[in-house]
Amino acid sequence: MKMLLTISLLASDRAASLERCLDSLKPLLLQLPSELIIVYTGENEQVLEIARRYTDQIIPFEWCNDFSAARNAGLKAASGEWFLYIDDDEWFEDVAEILDFFLHGQYCNFGSACYIQRNYMDWSGTSCTDYHAFRMSRILPETSFQSPIHEQLEPKLEPCKYFNAYVHHYGYVSTVDRINPGKTSRNIPMLLKELEEHPDNVKNYLQLVQEYASIKSWDKAEEYCRKGMVACSGNPVYQGWLQANLGTILYEKGSGKFAIQEIASMLENEHPCELVRLILYSLLITLYARQKHSPEVIQYGLQFEKLLLYMDKRPELWAQQRYGTIDEQSVRNPKKLAQSRIYCTEAALELEDIDNAEYFLKRLPWDEENLLQYHYFDFDRWEEANPSVFQKLLRRIAKDSPYLIFQRMIRESKQKKRLDLLKRCMDSTNSVYLKQKIIRQAIRMQIDLSYVIKGLTLDQWKQCIAETIRQFSISELPKAEQAAKTIQGEYPLHYCWIEKTSLEKQLTCGQFMQDKLTEAFEAYCGSIIRFYQLLYQEDVFDEKKREQLPEECQFALFACEALGEINNMDYPVAVRLFRLALRKYPAMTGVINELIRQMNKSLDNPAQNAGNEYQQLAVQLKSALSTLAEQGKYTEAMSILPQLVSLLPEDLELLRIKQRLLKEMAD
Repeated sequence: MKMLLTISLLASDRAASLERCLDSLKPLLLQLPSELIIVYTGENEQVLEIARRYTDQIIPFEWCNDFSAARNAGLKAASGEWFLYIDDDEWFEDVAEILDFFLHGQYCNFGSACYIQRNYMDWSGTSCTDYHAFRMSRILPETSFQSPIHEQLEPKLEPCKYFNAYVHHYGYVSTVDRINPGKTSRNIPMLLKELEEHPDNVKNYLQLVQEYASIKSWDKAEEYCRKGMVACSGNPVYQGWLQANLGTILYEKGSGKFAIQEIASMLENEHPCELVRLILYSLLITLYARQKHSPEVIQYGLQFEKLLLYMDKRPELWAQQRYGTIDEQSVRNPKKLAQSRIYCTEAALELEDIDNAEYFLKRLPWDEENLLQYHYFDFDRWEEANPSVFQKLLRRIAKDSPYLIFQRMIRESKQKKRLDLLKRCMDSTNSVYLKQKIIRQAIRMQIDLSYVIKGLTLDQWKQCIAETIRQFSISELPKAEQAAKTIQGEYPLHYCWIEKTSLEKQLTCGQFMQDKLTEAFEAYCGSIIRFYQLLYQEDVFDEKKREQLPEECQFALFACEALGEINNMDYPVAVRLFRLALRKYPAMTGVINELIRQMNKSLDNPAQNAGNEYQQLAVQLKSALSTLAEQGKYTEAMSILPQLVSLLPEDLELLRIKQRLLKEMAD
């Protein structure tokens, strides 16, 4: 049986990623007449041990800053009809499509193939770009790798098969984060040297642009982009790639008006292909939006949408015009596409162009909340600016998007329907921002909060309530407290959190004075302690284990002890405990300072600290003062008043009597 496929892998000393890579290749090696060749450039015995488990063909190679030389070592040893190459820091998600290509004989109709390299921008794997990498070819006598860096198989045989199969690749994450730009610092000197030796090789310019852009060295990226455009005159594919990248580089540099002029000039004078025009239109939409030039935003938005429809009717253009990172995916990047349409909708609203506002608004991804939720804040801004127009536009969108369901809930007057819509919205949304809005409306409409709680984790509830209370005015807080009572029995944790958050806002906004301040503060600390008592086992609250508790709970425990010491009139201990509390939760500094101020004031108040006989004397003097005032004996009354004020400095009635006496004496 003839060897159908040679898989060649360039390996260094990355043991963990190598094993993952090799494991992803197993279906190909098991189900196809195939071989695996590992070209090894490292010195790690563990890596060699892993490699030997998968193949006997391990070629030692002394690294010489030439990727093509290393790749050609594997190619030279290949005996397959087809050649596939991969790196040790990549691994296939699924090779079923490639298997079918060979098992069903499709390979007979093609000369080469590309699979997707999915390059991640961060270690979380949530941001990535896809790139169709030319990594498979029939083997001819003249087949070889060219260029010491960013090597390419030559010749590229047509027709080329484009797979949707992809490899994961995290190799550029450190460069993107600018923590350890290892690959870039290695690649740029190699490319510059290659450019000196081969100044007419346009690919060197393209690769330098990519390397400098990856580390955000925009001036250098622009320099080699412009040099490349001169060098590639007459090659529309390279020219288009450089045009699109020059526009992006100017945008990233924040050149503003200059970027707009340059991109507009390219569109008018250089006649880029449709794919490149789409990218340039998208850049102009963003640039004009940032400068608040609404007519131009709409102009280029409409041109973009018209050209996108044109391309969709001629799908062959996407394949014909793509090159490297310039492809259909770069145009249809969901986040960028949604943001462009947001810019266009906002521009139309600012111009009161309702028809175009509707046109762009309908093209937002209403069925994909994971994308749309990033723009809920934009919707709220538009509604605040012009509620009637915005509501009119939303009613024209016949979708069951969570945001639209929420808007219908607000407008619904019948309680039962409103409750049904609330449940639907909570069941369908994953947006914490929208859940916050639902909670605010539920409280304002006095809807039972138990329907909301069922769709939230406790952490989400805490986050939503904190934001809700932050946005409520003081006059709205009683509604929150009333709504909390509907869940007190069934959801005590959630109840405690509303009580705690509401009291904290009232305390920090200075809503309480004197005894009421102490009373509210004690209730606040109690709600915090009850919340955590419901969460943790009792032994954690032992004084020796207190440090294991969240800091706000430690704060509440210290503060409650301080209040107890005030009742015992042990003020120095109370102050010390308050200071310990503030180390745990400094946000309550103002409140505790006021408590201490009132405590100090009470120390200076003889009436509060004297015995019963002293207080009885004060009451008698006050009665005598009132009698003298009623009899019109103002002079005698004024002689008693200073003694009473010293005894009862907090008595507001004395202040009123004093003012009345002075007025009568003046008259």
